[in-house]
Amino acid sequence: MELYQLYSSLSPEYNKFGSAKEIWQHVQAIGYDGPTKLVDGYPLPAGEDFKVEGAYIKRTSSLRITHALWAKIDQFVNSESHPEYSNRIQVIEAGIMALEAAQAFGKIYATTNQGVEEFEDVIACIARLPLFEDLGVDPVMARKEELLPKK
Repeated sequence: MELYQLYSSLSPEYNKFGSAKEIWQHVQAIGYDGPTKLVDGYPLPAGEDFKVEGAYIKRTSSLRITHALWAKIDQFVNSESHPEYSNRIQVIEAGIMALEAAQAFGKIYATTNQGVEEFEDVIACIARLPLFEDLGVDPVMARKEELLPKK
């Protein structure tokens, strides 16, 4: 399955990355009825402002990140603990995938100094670890509240 980017600078609501079918479904839902061209058998927008580009590595002119953040990223490049990351892009991609996985995991419950608390996702709970450590709390996490011990 080929992936494409539909782009419009005048109508950004049409911008979509995905297969030709996914893009076609997206523009149908919005109600596009202008000129089209066939891409993998699907009629995709072909007006003056529309571009359908194949998936490729997009080179930016620069990625502006602080020296401190580059240093953190570089700790993972060619490290013994993560030999699979040979460049910065692989580290950034892995970070994004980890964030998406944590969000997709959904809400969790954790034992805290306040008893059992509900968190939006794993990241929201982990973000409070410095506070929990200061309070001497070692939170236990579960996807279901009933699985946690009551205080």
